[in-house]
Amino acid sequence: MGTPADNLIVTALRLLSIFAYLLSASICVAIGWYAWLRKPVPGAKPLAMLAFVEAEWCLTYLLQLLSPSLEGKLFWNNAQFFGAVAAPLFYLAFGVEYNRRSGLLSRFDWRWLTPVSLAVLGLIWTDGAHHLFRVEPALAQGSLFTHLRFTDGPLFGVFTVYAYTLIVITTLLILVHYLIANHLYRLQIGVLLVGILIPWVTSVVTALGWLPLRLHDATPLTFGLSNLVMAWALFRYHLFDLVPVARDLLIDSLQSGVIVLNDKACIMDVNPAGERILGMSLNQCVGKPLYEVLPIPAEWFKLAAQSSPLIQDFKLYPAGEETSYEIHISSLQTASGAVVGQVVALSDISDRIRVQEKLRHLAITDDLTGLFNRRYFSLLANQELERALRYRHDLSVILLDIDYFKLVNDTHGHLVGDQVLNQLAQECFLGLRAFDISARFGGEEFIIALPETDLDAASQTAERLRARAEKLRVDTDQGEIQITISLGVASLSQSPGRTLNQLIDCADQALYQAKNSGRNQVCVWEENPQTAAA
Repeated sequence: MGTPADNLIVTALRLLSIFAYLLSASICVAIGWYAWLRKPVPGAKPLAMLAFVEAEWCLTYLLQLLSPSLEGKLFWNNAQFFGAVAAPLFYLAFGVEYNRRSGLLSRFDWRWLTPVSLAVLGLIWTDGAHHLFRVEPALAQGSLFTHLRFTDGPLFGVFTVYAYTLIVITTLLILVHYLIANHLYRLQIGVLLVGILIPWVTSVVTALGWLPLRLHDATPLTFGLSNLVMAWALFRYHLFDLVPVARDLLIDSLQSGVIVLNDKACIMDVNPAGERILGMSLNQCVGKPLYEVLPIPAEWFKLAAQSSPLIQDFKLYPAGEETSYEIHISSLQTASGAVVGQVVALSDISDRIRVQEKLRHLAITDDLTGLFNRRYFSLLANQELERALRYRHDLSVILLDIDYFKLVNDTHGHLVGDQVLNQLAQECFLGLRAFDISARFGGEEFIIALPETDLDAASQTAERLRARAEKLRVDTDQGEIQITISLGVASLSQSPGRTLNQLIDCADQALYQAKNSGRNQVCVWEENPQTAAA
């Protein structure tokens, strides 16, 4: 029996020890809950489970210390080893999900080791039958608590090999990730690694006798410190809000390619979509300037670093098929504004380009015949007219109309009339030059602008069109239909006007003359009031 003062000190130390274990367990629970709320983030769920089993380990060890009987201490010791067996497994689970991008781990599932963990735990819990784990367990009085003492049996060595193998493998995984990570993320990974390693390093140091502490006493107490360091990483460096823990969810699942560059525009990191676009794996392209891997100029990166984000389009030809991409280059800056790298986003815009082209085609063409519509014809023809006037070249216009087309519609119906219009456009305009501009002018009228063409050449072209239309036979459900066309021709060199509308008006007068002269013929516009027949 000690003095009352000694007993008071012992009681205070006992209460302080109990408080330390409870505080350590509480910190583990708080960090586990914080991580669990972010469980969709890769790595968060196993990290939460690791914190929870550490809390269980800590609390059951405290209950073992407080239990007065040998049977009670053995019961809580078995419960404690649930956390001791599960913690290395969840540590490995976190390491695997944290390094999921590694090709070695892409198909590995940490759950495959669950039967091994359960087998180790089963051997521990059945020690009462074989006594191969705890040899000669007994009570031993310590300065503050009564402790459970036993000699390590052969199965304790099995547990030690199991636990430390998983710990060493996981630590190496995270360490490798630290070494290959972009320097922007190394501080995050380093703080996390330090926090997780505290309990395991402490256990090794105490097991080797380098600290005057019992292994079982020290390890649960370090869980609180370990989780405090991890909490610092969580709140100070937003571990679950930034890469790399959230990287798989935020970056790897994107359909757009994401490439991280250093300040020399060299590739430091690429997500799977980026690897597909580059046609290279991460290991193959790391360290290479992006402008050497993609057909883009190096100046783009300088512009993006000097001003706002740069957005450009470019094309790739994988397997000979054209693919359009939009590249978005943004600078990575420190809090002081220094540019430390760039993030490049690559989006496949081929579908958008195709839709835009389709919309443009619909906007400039006649949906029935496929020729240009009147509005787009005016735009192109005015450009040719300005060029002709500037360089004193000629330009001619042909205006044509289907003879008696109203009779076709009235007799056979508008669907057959549409078929006639479409076949005329498809077969009679085939002989035109690539730079000639043909369009549906309205109803059954068509118009053609012929750059670098005088009146004689335009008249010959009109006559060829007339003859081709005369030979055209349109097969319909109501039988074969034959048509003829009348054409009016006007040339810039003979027209008194200098606008497109004036030139078209002259061709229209010539067309009117062709109709009045019996149809199925070509008339040209001349200065005199009478329009001449070709």
